[in-house]
Amino acid sequence: MDEPRRDSSGYRRYGSAELLRLVQIRTLAAAGVPLAEIGAILDADPDRFAAALVDVERRLTDRIDVLLARRDTLRRLATGDRALLPDRVLAKLDRVAADLGFTPARRTRRRHGRPLPRPSLAAADPGRTPGPHRRRDSVQSAQPPRTRAEAGLGSAG
Repeated sequence: MDEPRRDSSGYRRYGSAELLRLVQIRTLAAAGVPLAEIGAILDADPDRFAAALVDVERRLTDRIDVLLARRDTLRRLATGDRALLPDRVLAKLDRVAADLGFTPARRTRRRHGRPLPRPSLAAADPGRTPGPHRRRDSVQSAQPPRTRAEAGLGSAG
């Protein structure tokens, strides 16, 4: 819209057509129409005007959906779910955990970004008798032990 003429005191003088155009611009802007698109929309024929508004509404709906999803994520995090993983990943992990025999309560407790441990074979197969268990630190390594210097911990003395 062109700037209206000014009177002798420097004030802009708007005619009724210019005031109507300003109200239309403000109404469209308040409805979420980007300012860069308003001129073309106002100058369009009725069919193009309607189609442009439908397009703006679609884009606003998409933005609203994104914002609602973000809000839901924040609420989920605020209630203690600290997995910080997308919903689709959590759903996949839940399916895998269920297939491995984890209860829903245990899966919920494990949603802290840590991988689920493998259930014991005895829990997976109640008919199986547990075999001897060895502690992880008692397993002999095929590699010789590293010195403190090799491990990056500094010198031994």
